[in-house]
Formats: sequence, structure tokens, C-alpha cells
Amino acid sequence: MNRLPLEGIRVISFTNGLAGPYAGRLLCDFGVEVIVVETRKRLDTFRRPRLCYPKDSEPDFDKSWSWAEYNRGKKSISVDLKREEGRELIKRLVKISDAAIDNFGARVLRGFGLDYWGLREVKPDFIMVSMQGLGQSGPEHEYVLWGMNLMPLAGLTYEWGFPDVPTPTGSGGFPTDYLAGVTTAFIIVAAIEHREQTGEGQFVDMAQVENVATIMESFYMDYTINNRLQERRGNRSPYSAPYGVYRCKGVERWCAIEVRNDDEWKRFCHAIGNPPWTELPKFATMLSRLENVDELDSYVEEWTANHTHLEAMKILQEAGVPAGAVLDGENQANCPQLTHRGTFVQIDHPKMGIASYPGVAMHLAKSPGIARRPALLGEHNEYVLNELLGLSKAEINQLVEAEVLV
Repeated sequence: MNRLPLEGIRVISFTNGLAGPYAGRLLCDFGVEVIVVETRKRLDTFRRPRLCYPKDSEPDFDKSWSWAEYNRGKKSISVDLKREEGRELIKRLVKISDAAIDNFGARVLRGFGLDYWGLREVKPDFIMVSMQGLGQSGPEHEYVLWGMNLMPLAGLTYEWGFPDVPTPTGSGGFPTDYLAGVTTAFIIVAAIEHREQTGEGQFVDMAQVENVATIMESFYMDYTINNRLQERRGNRSPYSAPYGVYRCKGVERWCAIEVRNDDEWKRFCHAIGNPPWTELPKFATMLSRLENVDELDSYVEEWTANHTHLEAMKILQEAGVPAGAVLDGENQANCPQLTHRGTFVQIDHPKMGIASYPGVAMHLAKSPGIARRPALLGEHNEYVLNELLGLSKAEINQLVEAEVLV
């Protein structure tokens, strides 16, 4: 295998939940040595038994699929940051590391003296990205946010739903977490590039609520410039028609379709057999199709309803029309395109066995990433403390006995 592009970089991860761990996972897939700081005294959200295990099973915080998914490939050390000896270990680790990611509450690392300003005294060219919901400053910065309250605060939930429903539908997941993770990973890489050119470290205060603006720019600008609040439009687009998710043959089977211009409209009409309604003047141009979109959608769904979601996708894609079947878990596992792309990979977990995990997000031709197995809590204490920091095994045992490593 070719050398991974980010090998030789070491990042300390003060993270919990999804957003921070996802940033570290993206870096880890491309060679960064990410070291997660954990403790059994305060488990990561995804390691906690009440969230991860059936009631009739024996809790084991290493048997968490959620933690394994977002932290795969990382190294884990179990250090109690409330102990002075634990904080000193982290400072020694900072001296031989490049950067840190922090999505704890804004007060946590500051209270331990392990925020950027404290760590910069240990390593002047250190890099740190803090990714709290409301940032590290301002009158509300100490509020702790999760995806479920970050999304409505940013306005994303308001825009997520159908126009004929009085309340927003919202999302079953929290895309803001993934968005923050991707942004943070790129910030780390950019900051390291900057340091290589200038010798300067830096602190980046990446408030997640502000990061949402990268996917809501038109909503914010429309309100700011035109004093106009865009309302929910469901699966509709102001620029394309047909555009939507259309019901197909079977139970809860759907196909997403977008026609972006008149050339694609001709291809779409030909693909579905040129039924008489496609010749109506009201559908001749994009503007007229948008003006008659309700009627247009009803005709489109008459066609999709006679095909499975996979058939509809294949017919339209072969005609050069953007279309994609909405896939459930079984469809995803058996999808030849996803298999070809390595969307899922098999990883052998030491306690949970072999299972499918998401593959590497980005494919680089000369230096592809690799998805490695998740760590057990504290699995790399000896590696970090002995091999990296030079502590003897007797010193490590003393830290264990004193519950500094716990």
C-alpha cells in the first residue's frame, strides 16, 4: 500500500459524541495518528450503556457500534484529567503532537488549563480547533449544544419539511454534526500547511452554529438582503422540474429524479416513452414546468408507480437523466455501485467480531485511505506512556494504582 498522505501527523482528540469524533475519523483514515483521551469515570456518550445496549444484555462500553463507527482507527488512552498527574501527562503528549480537536463544553479544558492558551505555553507552534456549538466567546458560549438543538437554533429545522404541514418535519439524524466534522478536519490540514510555511501554530474557534451557514447561504442572504423569509418547500426546487422523490412500485419504494434543463427534459420524455402529456405546451419550458409543477409531478409519479425504484433509476440514468433510488439497508448492502466504490468495508472488532463499517469518504488515486479497527478504551496506554513519553512500566503501574489511568 502507498504511504498515506497524512502520516507523521499526531492529533490529540478531546471529543465526545459525533461531531468531534467524526473529524478525527476523517483524519485517521488518511494516516493521522489520532489519540483519544478518555476515562471510565466519564464515558463518551456513545459508550454509555443506557444508549448502546439492550436491557437484557450485559453492558460493556467497548461493545458500542456507535463509538466504533466514529472512532475507528484511533488510539485510546484512559487518563483522568481531574488529576494533576493526568494533566501533566497530556502536556507531555502535546510536546510531541501537532494539533488537538476539542468539542467538550467550553469550560471543560479551560478549567483544566488544557485549552489552547494553556497548551501554547507547552508547545508554541501547537494547533487547536475548538468546535463548540456556540463557540468559545460571547454571552451564550457556555451553553452546551447537541445536533437536536443546534439545528433549530441555526434555522435549519425551520426550513426542513413540507409547505402544507404547519410544523417543520426536521431530520431523523443530525447533518450539522457531520458538516462540523468535515470542516474541522480540513481546518486541521490547512493549519498544518500554514505552519509548514510560516512556523506559526494557531487556534481556530469553529462555532458549529456559524458553520451551518455554509449550507444555508441562500436562506440567510435572502432574509438579510431582501427581508424575505424562505418557507419550506419539501422536495421541490425553484430551479428544476421535475424535481423530487417519487413513489415507485412496492412498499415505501422511492426514486429521486431531477431534470435540470430542456435537453434533459427531452431525454426524460424519451426514456418514459413520450406519453401524450409530455407534448403539452404547459410543460414545454423549464419556467412553464415550474409553474405547473403539481400537475407535472402527478404525471411523473404515474410512470414511476409502474416501476420499481431500481428500474426507474436504471432507465433514467441510462438516458442521461439524474436519478437515484432511495435505498434501504438491504439495498445498500447489495448495491453494485456502492460495492464498487468501497462504501462499506469489513472490519474485525476484538469484542464484537466482523461487521460492516462506512468506508473511506474520499478516494485519492495515489494515496487512498484505509479504514482500521476501533480501539478498546485505554488500549494504547502503554504505547503512549512507554513508547512515546518514555515512562517505565513501574511508573505506569503506579498511575494505574493511583487511578490516574482509569
